[in-house]
Amino acid sequence: MNHPDFRHLLACMDDVTSAAMDENTGPADPAEYHSLYGRLQDAADTLPPLYRVHVYEPFMLAVDKLSEAGFNSMLNRDPRKEREAGLFLDIAHAILQNSEAYEREATDAFQEVVSDLYDGFLSEEDKCSAWFVGVVSAWPRDSRT
Repeated sequence: MNHPDFRHLLACMDDVTSAAMDENTGPADPAEYHSLYGRLQDAADTLPPLYRVHVYEPFMLAVDKLSEAGFNSMLNRDPRKEREAGLFLDIAHAILQNSEAYEREATDAFQEVVSDLYDGFLSEEDKCSAWFVGVVSAWPRDSRT
């Protein structure tokens, strides 16, 4: 087993501290449904295929179902964007920041980390599923059924 490499841990901690103290909250939240919808449509071709299938397409279905009235209602119910509006806008920003080249290097690095974690989780899930299938198929069957 490889041991973790902590040589750059202090630099990492400094970077985290700096980021936590940074008051830049990123681009403004989209406040108008049709503008947001158009920007999201423009973003489709800029995303890797895996992101299009697993993030973009399901999100766009939700945006379609939400409608302009639902979007405005959601923003009114959650004006501080701490619940459903916050989650909705976080997903929208994840798509838009990639396509609109906001902090390109940082966005790409973050997406790489998330992808690696996601792939690792899926790999673990696949291993568990394979183990479970193996156990079930080896389980003694009741001859009376």
